[in-house]
Amino acid sequence: MDHSVSRLSEDLGFGVVIHGLSRDALSAPETISELNQLWIEHGMILFRDTDASSEFQVELSRCFGPLERHPVKEIWVEGNPELITLASRPEAG
Repeated sequence: MDHSVSRLSEDLGFGVVIHGLSRDALSAPETISELNQLWIEHGMILFRDTDASSEFQVELSRCFGPLERHPVKEIWVEGNPELITLASRPEAG
């Protein structure tokens, strides 16, 4: 195992943090099973110290099921329509 799992907070009854998950680990069926089980049991997963590339994000997302493209093409990440860019602009109302 190339990653570690810890509770998000001792004060919360949900959430885990996974540190150091590698792209190579995503090809192992046992890793995919572990990720799904953690999500079911804890409801939220925060990933830290991982590859921040679009390719990694898409591969990681596929561990949880088939992906669908967002209907608003203007927010697709260039070269990776499985991802979108979200921005918060409070000044825009």
